[in-house]
Amino acid sequence: MRVMVKNEKIDMLYSIILVLLGLFALFVCKVYNFYWEWTSFFLFMEIISSINLPAAIRRKKQYKKIEDLRKVLNLSIEEVREIADIGRYDLIDWKWDKAYIPQKKLYKLEDTLEKMYFKKFDKEFVLDNKGYVQSTSLTNGEN
Repeated sequence: MRVMVKNEKIDMLYSIILVLLGLFALFVCKVYNFYWEWTSFFLFMEIISSINLPAAIRRKKQYKKIEDLRKVLNLSIEEVREIADIGRYDLIDWKWDKAYIPQKKLYKLEDTLEKMYFKKFDKEFVLDNKGYVQSTSLTNGEN
């Protein structure tokens, strides 16, 4: 059995909560006779779509975080792809969102880069809401 990383567990928990909320809404509609075909279809589609919703929302933030970690750790695209076991892609026009990378490999890559950052700087990587990375040069005594 494959071990899940922290962010993957959080996304799975959100998916389970959304599915349970959808099932609860179907139950409430059935109990109060507010149950027509369009209601059941809409709620059923909400339940099905909520399974991958948290991972889809997190994906863009993952790309940004991986790219910022790559720059801070001074890693090339080839090294990052090798860490994630992504395979060969075009290096001339490389864009994270244009290359198909399975979500599980993105979770693994993000976790691995965070561990590398922690080993190098002895603190956790923080990505601000605005997308700017905190400076690490002052924490290591470098000027």
